[in-house]
Amino acid sequence: QERKQFMIHKLNTDPTAIQEKKQAIREVDFLEEEIKEDSYVFICNATERNFPKLYKDEEFLSDEERKLLHISTTKEKNELEKESLLKKLQSTKNVILTYSKTDGKLEKYPSGILEKMKIAITSKTEKEYIHSHTYNQLSLAMYLDEFRKYGIKNKDMDSLLATYPAFPYQSYQNQFQPFPMTIQSLRLSYSSLDHFYRCPFRYYVNHILHLETYEPSTEQKIGTLFHQVLKDYYEENFEFEKSWNLHRNHIKVENPREEFFINKLKKDLKRIILTLKEQEGEKPFQIITEKRIDVPLKEQPEITLTGIIDKIFVKETETETLLSIVDYKTGNPNLSLDNLSYGLNMQLPIYIYLLKKMPYKNPKIIGFYLQKILPSLPKRDFTHTEEQLKQNQLKLQGYSIDQEKLLSQFDPTYENSKLIQSMKKTNNGFYVYAKTFSEEELNSIEKIVEKNLWKYIQQLKQMDFQIKPLRIGKNLIGCEYCSFNEICYRTENDIQNVPEIKWRKKENDDMDERTE
Repeated sequence: QERKQFMIHKLNTDPTAIQEKKQAIREVDFLEEEIKEDSYVFICNATERNFPKLYKDEEFLSDEERKLLHISTTKEKNELEKESLLKKLQSTKNVILTYSKTDGKLEKYPSGILEKMKIAITSKTEKEYIHSHTYNQLSLAMYLDEFRKYGIKNKDMDSLLATYPAFPYQSYQNQFQPFPMTIQSLRLSYSSLDHFYRCPFRYYVNHILHLETYEPSTEQKIGTLFHQVLKDYYEENFEFEKSWNLHRNHIKVENPREEFFINKLKKDLKRIILTLKEQEGEKPFQIITEKRIDVPLKEQPEITLTGIIDKIFVKETETETLLSIVDYKTGNPNLSLDNLSYGLNMQLPIYIYLLKKMPYKNPKIIGFYLQKILPSLPKRDFTHTEEQLKQNQLKLQGYSIDQEKLLSQFDPTYENSKLIQSMKKTNNGFYVYAKTFSEEELNSIEKIVEKNLWKYIQQLKQMDFQIKPLRIGKNLIGCEYCSFNEICYRTENDIQNVPEIKWRKKENDDMDERTE
């Protein structure tokens, strides 16, 4: 994204003049452009729904509402568009309109404008297959598909089959072929590792070839806005309106729906900040936000493991440094540490690993948590008010150290915590739904992270990015939300089937939503 923004800025500000050739083809707005008599106009994709482009009744204001407000409805706008287009076509010489019969899957139809103007439609001349063997074989494959599926036999099919008798129709080899490649420098994050362990090929296409296109969703835009304002909250002289307006202006809003939701959630963010002030005020720790940590891997120093931790609680004593990790979530937090050995659910464990590499004096991890900064509407329990339920949702959700002496320094209210969800003390020890960890379990998590990093390095050295999606039990998680499943041609034999590995005894994560 940084490179993209740099290139856009460079192209917009480059003083080099563009030399326009007089005889060159140029793209214009047909309705707006003044067409000269000796110009030739080529209008492509002159199909129904595209020419003219029709408006749909899906704007923020519906047609019924537009009638009440005396604003043009979509039907009226479409009629005006057709009328303008007809007049322009009739007054323009040398116009050639083209369209394709199919888009590869669905049949396409010519625009009704052509019928109104009584324009004759002619098919393009058939190609002669003499120049390219590759093109000829692609054409043959298309003809064979039509013959197999629909019984339609193209007149050139037999001659092409005679020319290419060993044509490998319906055969392919989808296995990844390792190749030599030098990695000059590589930045490794939790998300890239997650892709790698779900499917190495998915990682390769996304993070080595960089073929993934990123278009932020409404939820991601809201998450970015919330993160930025919450970061400012911990700065001196914080002013909510000033911070909101500053970061809101950097978000590109695509439609009225996004504008509506962003403005509606402004009130929620104010309430979140007030709740954080109550939870964290007068507490004996320093808060660091948006901390970026870069750690070169010992075995492969050109690879840097990086992470940006949303919030770190720090308390230094004479002998050690107490640390707690918080990552903001706008969706539903996933607290599971199951299947960690497969390289999954590693976000908080990687943050632990990175934080332990910082030059703190005898660092001790007190807790690692997720904080739901965009709470959903809570279920009413007829005991607590809606505000109390929402405040409970904003408590930290995650794991705390099982040593009360250390935990009390981070959260003095841990016996009936105002900061950590489900954290309580009973006569028999910690509350049954309180999530705790021991020093041994934390050491085990760090070892698993190191093992997963070592496995990644070995496969990277060999350039081994097999099509090998992970299936745990019945869930093919390797292909979930993958943008490249149409190019990998995976088969059942490619899938890596593994059993589920529980981090420890089953915990009822649903209880994170319960009212305390």
